[in-house]
Amino acid sequence: MKKYLLAMLIGAQVLPANGEVVVVVNKSNPVNSISRTQLKNMILGSQRKWPGGAAVSVITAAPGDPDRKAALTEFVGMSEQQFATAMIQANFKGEDRVPPKTLPSSKIIVQVVGLTPGAVGIVNAADVTPGVKRVSIGE
Repeated sequence: MKKYLLAMLIGAQVLPANGEVVVVVNKSNPVNSISRTQLKNMILGSQRKWPGGAAVSVITAAPGDPDRKAALTEFVGMSEQQFATAMIQANFKGEDRVPPKTLPSSKIIVQVVGLTPGAVGIVNAADVTPGVKRVSIGE
């Protein structure tokens, strides 16, 4: 009932398909927590390195996916259209940003993150496996 009311308040298109969206990293990554600002900057492509210096590779679902919509809203504070506009504007201004790589599903994202040391994936919590590490998001 709570989810239904929340969906009515903020629009059903913002809620993930099943459950919550979470952030996962490769198990070799020493990071257990990142700030909301760090995650936002990673998604927007302006933070390209982990605190230890390894390259960041952000992986999300494709545009239109409910989990991606929820992630952009929750972690970046943007709609899909606003995000696309921000990326175009950054490119136009000559800013050196790397947009997230996209894959067709959370299950595939989890597999790729499990194989890629610097990867960070935003996935549906139901698809997390022991092959990756879930990180907490701080303020």
